[in-house]
Amino acid sequence: MNILVYALSSQNIEICAQSSAKINTILHNKHFLNCEEACYLIASVEKVMNHSLNENDDQHYAFLIPIMKSLVDKTYNLLQLNVQ
Repeated sequence: MNILVYALSSQNIEICAQSSAKINTILHNKHFLNCEEACYLIASVEKVMNHSLNENDDQHYAFLIPIMKSLVDKTYNLLQLNVQ
């Protein structure tokens, strides 16, 4: 998974698109076992998102939003995001 997250930051938009699709497939079939794994993935994707925003790279950013949404949806209860 780390290699796919690293590929998200590639300058080549096709590599970003392919890794994004693979990550989304994995996330839809994955059950997170611990908070550390979930937090690592969220932080890694967030780092790439921030870089895309700083570079005004809307194409990369568009591939990252669905991944972040999937991560938050899958880890909502695990990370106790429902606490007020």
